[in-house]
Amino acid sequence: MRTTILIAALIVALKLAVAASAQSEVLCSTLLPTGEETTAPALSEFSVQQAASSEARMLLPAYPLRSPGGRPLREPDDNWVEATLARMTLDDKLGQMIMPSYSASTADSMVTTYRVGGFIFLGNSNIASDLHAATTHLQGITSVPLIFAIDCEAGLGARVTNATRMPLNMAVGASQRKDLAGLAGRVTARECRSVGIHIGFGPVLDVNTEPINPIIGVRSYSDSPQLVAKMAEAYVEGARSEGLLCTFKHFPGHGATTGDSHNSLPVVSIPCDELEANHVFPYRELLGRGLGDLVMSAHVWYECLDPGSTAWPATLSTNALTGILRTELGYQGAVISDSFGMAGLLQAANTYDAARIGVQAGLDIILMPTNVSDAIAGLRDAVQGGQIPQARIDQAVRRILRLKSRVGMPEETTVPASRMTATIGHPDHLAIAAALAQSAICTARVQPGEFPIQPQHKVLCLSLDASSSIFYLYSGSFFMNAFAELHANVTTQTVSTSISASQRAAIVSNSANFDRVVVISRDWKPTIASAQVALVQALIDAGRSVAYCSFGSPYHINQFANLRNFYCGFSSHYETQREMARVLLGLSQPQGTWPVVQPDGSPPAPWREQIPTASSVTDWDAYVEKAAER
Repeated sequence: MRTTILIAALIVALKLAVAASAQSEVLCSTLLPTGEETTAPALSEFSVQQAASSEARMLLPAYPLRSPGGRPLREPDDNWVEATLARMTLDDKLGQMIMPSYSASTADSMVTTYRVGGFIFLGNSNIASDLHAATTHLQGITSVPLIFAIDCEAGLGARVTNATRMPLNMAVGASQRKDLAGLAGRVTARECRSVGIHIGFGPVLDVNTEPINPIIGVRSYSDSPQLVAKMAEAYVEGARSEGLLCTFKHFPGHGATTGDSHNSLPVVSIPCDELEANHVFPYRELLGRGLGDLVMSAHVWYECLDPGSTAWPATLSTNALTGILRTELGYQGAVISDSFGMAGLLQAANTYDAARIGVQAGLDIILMPTNVSDAIAGLRDAVQGGQIPQARIDQAVRRILRLKSRVGMPEETTVPASRMTATIGHPDHLAIAAALAQSAICTARVQPGEFPIQPQHKVLCLSLDASSSIFYLYSGSFFMNAFAELHANVTTQTVSTSISASQRAAIVSNSANFDRVVVISRDWKPTIASAQVALVQALIDAGRSVAYCSFGSPYHINQFANLRNFYCGFSSHYETQREMARVLLGLSQPQGTWPVVQPDGSPPAPWREQIPTASSVTDWDAYVEKAAER
């Protein structure tokens, strides 16, 4: 019987592959609009059918990527590295150690005046063709090939509107699908390299052990060091096979913070053995397997590493970057700072001093200094004054040149535009994103008598406005529309972050006319607006049958007393929203496994037993195999 089903699923998948191929030209040209809320590309028949067929979904990892493939990272050409290094002046070398953010108005002068080593592209509304044009132009005016980087934690689409957006990392962790994580790495690498980008600032190795962490959260794979290491390893192997340099961040960890290093210098007071066991663990695992290309430092003060009254971020810490990373872990690759424009760094030192102190501590690349001239002056004066040996500068530049050689420089510095056109937003890439989204949904405390929703139920659906977003924020209309297509009797309403007490009372009163109430939130942070919390709690207290669906943080559950029927997709991705509608209606089964443990003992024991933790699960391969058998 199972063989017959698999054969049928294979036939369906082959038919869908043909259909997706036919739609390739249309989907490749689809642009996602800018702004807070984004729309999805046209949905291929392949991904529609994927949502309906778990058997077909299991075939997806073997589904071929028909976009133009990239070359894997190569061994560096040390002859070119040494010859290039020998020709450089001190200022040439110091310029290589600076990576400013790209701006069309200043980029040329950064290359010709400061001879910078490369650029990072910022912003969430870039267009692929603009990035391709920028990288091509700048490579044409530099004497030493440039290296380009971008944040691509959620695929290149996290920063480029017409590229493929992936579900956020915690959704990948919930899927526990290393095969799909590897495919996500390959897709992201192909799209990055097609526009001339060589470095992806990811994967995030932060282990999110602090539930109220305001800046990591769903950017992390899990609160389990083992699961973080497994998912990141699969992603990196996929990305490197397509020629993308990967960056492990934020060393030695940002997952235990209660503050955001963009706005302040977070302080973490855990003992060093806990830091090593939980937060350094993924670095030890992956670097020990030779998978490290770059490591990014954290603007976080770990008191156990740098005790005393002077706040001191790991970015400037010799104990962190040399003591643990270089000496203990044996890592000899490139170390890059997090942005030098962040408050977590500038609270400790100005740009001039921080550049010197950071390189003394172990940095090789200074990312986004607020003033490039000050950063270079700080380094130059330190070298000429004997505070930084010339050999230390040569060591850093040698590491940078080796990165450039590994991605094909100097032989290949630009990419044909035709490759970009054939790669960005390819239907196969969208299908991988869909499969991840559909594999991530988790549930807790679902009451069998209340959910899934039955055809006769009259449903009130409340969409909570989000107060924050990360990388992208898809409109809740994807859920609403999918739900309405599948269920006849539904009324929808949007709820602002500042809903008044009278509006709250009216909604609670009106909800008595419905059999079920579905609340959706797309906020990625661990808390939602207090006025929205009051509404949901009032619905619970009124005895309504409420399902709360988080398209963001799993920690929303902790804001409510006695919340039943909690669903989480960890991302506002449009495919996550569509699959959630099917799960609520009983047309799909939730495929995810909780990647985090909720605090305060709030979930019932049977749910907690489903959640893997560092202490309860040590062999992830066996665990995932067993889960697949179930």
